[in-house]
Amino acid sequence: MILALINNIAFLVALVAAGQIVISRFHKNPLNRQLLLGLLFGGVTLLGIANPLNFSPGVIFDGRSIVLSVVGVVGGGTAALIAAVMAALYRYHLGGVGMPVGIAVALASALLGVLARQWWLRQRSPPQPMHYWALGVVVQLMQLAAFTQVPNQAGYAFIAQAWWLLLLFYPLATMLLCLIFRNHEQQLIDLHALSCAQAAVTAAETASRERFHAYFDHSIVGLAITSPEKGWIEVNEALCAMLGYTRDELTHTTWTELTYPEDLAPDLVQFNRMLTGDINSYTLDKRFIHKDGHLVYTRLAISHVRKADGNIDYVVAMVDDISERKKAQMASDAVRRQLQATLDALPDLLFEMDAEGRIFNYHSHRNHLLAVPPEVFIGKRVADLLPPDAVSACQQAIDEATQKGFSTGLTYQLALQQGLFWFELSVAPLHADAQVGQRFIMICRDITDRMRANESLRQAASVFSHTREGIAITDVDGAILNINQAFTCITGYSREDVIGQKLHMLNSGRQDTGFYQAMWDDLAHQGHWSGEIWNRRKDGEVIVERLTISAVRDQQGTTQQYVGLFSDITDIKAHQSQLEHIAHFDALTNLPNRVLLAECVQQAMGRAVRHQQQLAVIYLDLDGFKVINDQYGHGVGDHMLITLAHRIKDTLRAGDTMARLGGDEFVAVLIDLEDTSACLPLLKQVLAAAALPVQMGDLSLQVSASLGVTFYPQAHDMDADQLLRQADQAMYQAKVAGKNRYCIFDAAQDSSIRDHHESLERIRLALESGEFVLYYQPKVNMHSGKVIGAEALIRWQHPDKGLLAPATFLPVIENHPLAVKMGEWVTDTAMHQMELWQAAGLVLPVSVNIGARQLQQGDFVERLQVILAKHPQVHPSCLELEVLETSALSDMGQVSQVIDDCAKMGVKFALDDFGTGYSSLTYLKRLHVGMLKIDQSFVRDMLEDPEDLAILEGVIGLAAAFKREVIAEGVETVAHGTALLQLGCQLAQGYGIARPMPADKMPAWVATWQPHVAWGAGHK
Repeated sequence: MILALINNIAFLVALVAAGQIVISRFHKNPLNRQLLLGLLFGGVTLLGIANPLNFSPGVIFDGRSIVLSVVGVVGGGTAALIAAVMAALYRYHLGGVGMPVGIAVALASALLGVLARQWWLRQRSPPQPMHYWALGVVVQLMQLAAFTQVPNQAGYAFIAQAWWLLLLFYPLATMLLCLIFRNHEQQLIDLHALSCAQAAVTAAETASRERFHAYFDHSIVGLAITSPEKGWIEVNEALCAMLGYTRDELTHTTWTELTYPEDLAPDLVQFNRMLTGDINSYTLDKRFIHKDGHLVYTRLAISHVRKADGNIDYVVAMVDDISERKKAQMASDAVRRQLQATLDALPDLLFEMDAEGRIFNYHSHRNHLLAVPPEVFIGKRVADLLPPDAVSACQQAIDEATQKGFSTGLTYQLALQQGLFWFELSVAPLHADAQVGQRFIMICRDITDRMRANESLRQAASVFSHTREGIAITDVDGAILNINQAFTCITGYSREDVIGQKLHMLNSGRQDTGFYQAMWDDLAHQGHWSGEIWNRRKDGEVIVERLTISAVRDQQGTTQQYVGLFSDITDIKAHQSQLEHIAHFDALTNLPNRVLLAECVQQAMGRAVRHQQQLAVIYLDLDGFKVINDQYGHGVGDHMLITLAHRIKDTLRAGDTMARLGGDEFVAVLIDLEDTSACLPLLKQVLAAAALPVQMGDLSLQVSASLGVTFYPQAHDMDADQLLRQADQAMYQAKVAGKNRYCIFDAAQDSSIRDHHESLERIRLALESGEFVLYYQPKVNMHSGKVIGAEALIRWQHPDKGLLAPATFLPVIENHPLAVKMGEWVTDTAMHQMELWQAAGLVLPVSVNIGARQLQQGDFVERLQVILAKHPQVHPSCLELEVLETSALSDMGQVSQVIDDCAKMGVKFALDDFGTGYSSLTYLKRLHVGMLKIDQSFVRDMLEDPEDLAILEGVIGLAAAFKREVIAEGVETVAHGTALLQLGCQLAQGYGIARPMPADKMPAWVATWQPHVAWGAGHK
C-alpha cells in the first residue's frame, strides 16, 4: 500500500512537470494545449489506476479524483472530458464490484473541476487558495458518498478506515496542484501578454498608419500638413480636387498665395496666436482662390503638434468645402434680405395678433398712420385702441380668416391728426401653438388715395355722363374709344356710329391741313390744344365748336390716349359777330367806330414804320351841322350824316380808313404816303365832298368841314391816342382860323407846351416832396456894423441835378397857380425859421419875395393872417414882404390896399428892384412901403458908369424926400460899399458882405461879422 502511495505521488510530480511543459509550449495554441493536457492528465490517471491501493477484492482506491478535478480547473472542459473518458474506459476494463462507482467518481471529479473553472471565470476575479481547497473537499465528499454504493458493505468499510485520508490530504493535494499550475500559467500568460502587447503595439502602429493614410487619402474633406511657415508638407486628394491643383503643384505653393486677400488678415491673427501659445487650435470661414480663379468657400479647422522643446513641429489643417452651403446661405440671406426689403417697401401697416385682437408685433415705416405709437399698443387689444367701427372690421376679418384661412377686402375709416383715412384689411393665420395660441398676420393698407380716386372717378363718371359738353376719348391714332351723350346731342352721331372711327370724320373742310397739323404738333409737344374748330354734324350742318384736347400720359410720359371736350358755340359765335360789329362799327353810318379806329391806327403805324412811309390822321368836324340838326330834327341830321360819310369815304383810296367818333366828328387814316405833301390833294377832295349840298326832297342843305391833320412817324415816340389828340388840336385850330379848311399839327410847338407842362408837374412834385430849401443873405448897416435882417432866397435841392438857382424854375411857374402855393410855402418856412432863431437867442427880421400873381389874390391878406397865426412867437414886424415895382404898378389900387392892410398887422413892405420900372412919384406916394431896394444892376456898374451913379444918387435922394429907407443890392466889393456910404446909403447886401447861406450857418455869421474898416472911416 505504501509502495502504491509513493507511485501515485511520483505520478503527480511527473504530471506537474509534463503539464508545465505542455502549457509553456502550447500557450499560443489553446486547442492543442487542451488536447495534450487531456491526454497527459488522462495518462497520469491511468497510471494511478494501474497502481491503486487495493482496499478489498474488487475495491480500488487511487488519486484519480484529484487529477481529474485539477484538469477541469487547469485545462477546461475539453481536456477534462478527454481525461475522464480515458479513466472511465480503463476502469471499465479493470472491472470489479467497484467499477461503476469508480467510473462515476472519475466523471464527477472532472465535471466539478470544469464547473468550478466556469464559476470563477464568471466572477471575473482570480480564485484564492481556499477556493481550490474547497474544491478538493467537495470532490472528496462526492467520492465518499460514491463509496456508499459499493456492494457487500465494502464501501462503508473503506469510508470507516480512509475518510480522514480523503478529507485531510486529498483537498490539500488538489489546492497545491491548482496553485502550481496557476502560477506557471500566469507567468506564461504574462509573457504571452507581453509578447501580445508588443505585437499589438506593432500591429496597432501599422494599423494606425494604414488607417491614417486611408483616412487622410480617402477623406471627403481637404486635409493638409503644413510647416509653421505655412508651407505645404502633405495634402490629400480631396484638397487638391477642391483647389484644382495636383499634389506637386499644391506643395510648391504657400498657404498665403492661395488665400483670398480679404481673408488673409483674420487667418494670420489666429495663426500667430496659436504660434505664441495663446490658443491650441482655431476654426474660421475662409475663401481660397481656385486654380481657375473662382472662389472656394471653406470652413477651416487648424491644430498643431509641438516638439519636446515646445515649438510647433507641424500644423494640421482640415478644409471643408462649404461653397454649396455658403451659396445656400447667401441665397437664404438674399431671400431674407429680399423679404425684409419687401416688408420695408410695403406701404402697409403689418401686425401680428391673436384671435382676440391683441397685438404682439408690428412692422411699418408709416407710423404717421397709427392711432397711437407702437410702444403704447404692443400687448394691447385693438378694442382698447380703435373706435368701434374699426374694431368691428378687424374682429370680423380675424373671424373670417379663422374659418376660411384668409380674409381680405374689409375696410374701415379712422380719423387721424392729418385727417380722415381709409384702410383695407387682409388677414391670414400664422400658426397654432398650444402655448401661445392661434396667431394672425393682419395687413392694414392705406387706401385713402384709392377711395378718393374712386370718388373722383364716380364724380368724373357723373360729369362724363351728365355734362352738356361733348366728350370723346381716342387712342393715340385718333380712333374713337368712347363718347358721352352730349357728343351725340351735338353731332347727331350715336355711339355705334363713331366707336372705332377716326375723329376726322367730323371735319367740315373749312380748315386746311396746316391747321390740323399745327393742332397735332401742339398735342405732341405741349400735351394739350385748345381753340375753335369748324365741324360737320351728321345731318350736314356745319357748326363751330370750342374744343380742348388733352393728352393722357403714363408715368414715363408716353401718350396713351387723348380726351377731347367740346361745346357747340355756333349761336354764340353768331351773336358774338353781331356784338363785335356793334362794338366796332357805328350803328348809323356803318363806319368803324372809335374802338376799331384805335386798332386801325395802331396797325397803320406799324405798317408805316415797316414800309418807311408816312401816315396821316385826319380829324374832321362838320361846320354848321348842329344848327341843321336842331332846326330840322334828328331824322334830317342822321340822313345828312349818312350821306356825307359815304361821300367823304368815296374820296379816299383803297386801304384808307374812315371812322365816325360820334356826333358830327369823323377820322380818316391815310396810309402809304410818300411824304406829307402827298395827302394835300386828298384833303382838298375831302373838303369839297363835305361842302356839297345834300338834297332831301325839296330841301337842300349844305355844311362845310374843318380838318386837323397830323403825321406819323414823328421825332418822338407816339401812340394812337396821341395822334388822335394831335389831329383834334389841329382841327380846333382850323375852326378858329375860319372853318372850311385844314390845319396841320405843329409838333414843335406842342413839344414846347408839353415840356412846360412836364416842368410844372415836376415842380409840383418837388414842392410836395420837400425838395425846396431857403438860403438866407444877410442885410447890414455898413457904417454901424449891425445886421438888420436877411432876405430869404429859394433853392431847389434836386435829387439828380443838385442845388438849382431860382432862375431855373421860377419863370416856369410865373402866372401859374403853383406860384401862389410856392410863395406861401416860402413865407411859412421863413416864419418857422425865425421861430427857431429866436429860440436860439437870435432875433433877425426876414424879408421874402412876393410874386405878382400871389399879391393880386383877392384873399391875400386873409391867407397871410393864417400863416402869421401859425407862428405866434414871431412878431409880424419881423416879416418884410418884397414886391417888384412892376407887380405893384399892375393894379395900383389893389396893391396899395393890401400894403395898408398888412401894415395894420405890423407887416412891412419893401419895393424891390426900384428904378427898373416907371418909378413914378405919384405911385411912390400912394404905395406906403417902408423900404426901397436899389436894383443891383445900378450898383454893380456905379463905379464905371456915371449914369448908373446918377441914378443911384437920384433914388437915394428920392427916398430921403419921401422919408423911405433905402438899401442897395449887389454890393460885391469894399469900393461899392464905400461909394454907397459916401452917397448916404448905409444899408446894403451882396456877395461883398455875404453870400446866401443855409439857415444853420446864419447865427455863427451874425456873431462874428465885422464891417470893413474903410466903411467906418469913409462915412460922412
